[in-house]
Amino acid sequence: MFVELKCPACGGACEIDESRELAFCQYCGTKMINDKASVSVSGTVSIDTKMQIKNLLERASRFENEGDNGRAVEYYNRVLDMDPENGEAADGERRSRGIVVFDNVAITVGETLKRSAAIYLIVDENEKYSIRHGEAVSLRCNVGVHSLSAFTALLPERSEAFEINTTYDEKEIIVEKNLFGIKILVRNTDE
Repeated sequence: MFVELKCPACGGACEIDESRELAFCQYCGTKMINDKASVSVSGTVSIDTKMQIKNLLERASRFENEGDNGRAVEYYNRVLDMDPENGEAADGERRSRGIVVFDNVAITVGETLKRSAAIYLIVDENEKYSIRHGEAVSLRCNVGVHSLSAFTALLPERSEAFEINTTYDEKEIIVEKNLFGIKILVRNTDE
């Protein structure tokens, strides 16, 4: 089947095959584009997105390293739209949102007057633990400010706030009991 094109230079009418994208005016030689060209494809068509995914992951990682978590989440999600099973993108997206994927807070009971006495802990007003001298609890705390309250059957509650600044931030918390009350020491594990 043929399509008629009008030359933009001389106005001459030219006929070309409808599947062709380009033609030349038979009167003046001007190059013309057939906007209505169609190509027929049969069978299965697959699109290889490996390079596009690689580039998106590189950009997401760069944004994450620069601290632009909003853009990092956007790019990780673009990868997940193309490949929902991509573990690197899923982990990066969680990190960029401030969701921690490993235990990053260790709470231990240090010196106590009575080794058998339990210290009760409440983290963020909902997670409750009972630990004794030498025992430890490992927690996963997301980016943000958290609270820790500690008390015993005989001593009043003592509270301390601690902050997780990044998804790689790790804290060590030591709870000690002495004659005067409970002491809570919070420090980064790299100190």
